[in-house]
Amino acid sequence: MIVGLARGSAAARAGVLPAFALVLAFAVAAFAGMARSAVAAANVAASWQTAGADATITAPEAGPGLTPAALRAIAGVRGVQRTTAVAVATATSDQGFNLPVAIVDPRSYAMLTAATPLPPFRAATLARPGAPHARVPVLVSPTARDIVHSGSSLSVAGRTMRVQVVGHPYSFPGVTSGGGFAVLPQWALGARAPPTTAVAVVGQGLDTAALLATAHRAVHGSQVILRSQVLAGIADAPLPHGGFVTFAQGAGAAAGLSLLVLALTLVLSARSREMTLARLATMGLGPGQSRRITLVETMPAILAATVGGAACALALVPLVGPSVDVAAFTGTPVVVPLQVNVMAIVATAAGLIVLAWVALAVQSRLARGRGTTQALRVGE
Repeated sequence: MIVGLARGSAAARAGVLPAFALVLAFAVAAFAGMARSAVAAANVAASWQTAGADATITAPEAGPGLTPAALRAIAGVRGVQRTTAVAVATATSDQGFNLPVAIVDPRSYAMLTAATPLPPFRAATLARPGAPHARVPVLVSPTARDIVHSGSSLSVAGRTMRVQVVGHPYSFPGVTSGGGFAVLPQWALGARAPPTTAVAVVGQGLDTAALLATAHRAVHGSQVILRSQVLAGIADAPLPHGGFVTFAQGAGAAAGLSLLVLALTLVLSARSREMTLARLATMGLGPGQSRRITLVETMPAILAATVGGAACALALVPLVGPSVDVAAFTGTPVVVPLQVNVMAIVATAAGLIVLAWVALAVQSRLARGRGTTQALRVGE
């Protein structure tokens, strides 16, 4: 241990430039890992924003829709925690434009969103106003702002009402994601509310196979949209996939640079190390003790690179993070900031240690192949 620390102190003074190279490689690999984690989190957030639930079952246009028996069968599938029934109808604005409108029970939808990573929805947002003949609160997608705005009228199921826009959701279960739509509280139509045409399902450990079988058995011709499929589609799109490949290439290049720097550092100090170990071997030093000395000798450089690289990677997050927009990788207006990922730093440190171990193992194997006698003769 003392011999290894003494040699490590001498090697640290001579290996300042290799240490800086290791710090740079560590910082690049760690930052690439954190960026990849941010993109993955953005993909998950985008899948929730697009799908709105773990699964959405939509009945065909022709037919009775989703009957109470079908809703009970779907709610009884293993893993289902929350369900929300949605009735989709066509509304006409006072400008004469038609758009789909989702009719939902505000309290049921609030309970559904509470079980998801989506922003919380308060049932009071679509609650019945206390004043008589007050405007009906509605949610309007961003693409339908020019069609429906506060004070305009909507005609739905034979009833015309003046509305008050209280939110702008990007998507909603049962209606086309990204298109123009409105969300109307169920109490606004009362008995005139159309039958249920879709149901949103949320649940951890959801048995998707059983859900698909139950949905197709309960409602013939029904369409099932799974959030897992939406997530796979987002992640496999050319831009996110290309981003993942680029991050992997950057991390791979940093790992290659680290291995090269470690190899060069060991090669430059190989002759002196072999001489020291050969002399100690003649005095009874065993192979295991030789490996421990070599390991202790290289630890100062590895620890310095780990600490310096981690500090640089952590500093890059507040410096570069605000200008990194991961929404470009998802195609949806998600807000997922670049954050410190401790696991990425730990994984990078573990990778650097593994690379150092590989380089040491190769160098020790070559040294043992030459033998103690040859090392001493070369040093004479």
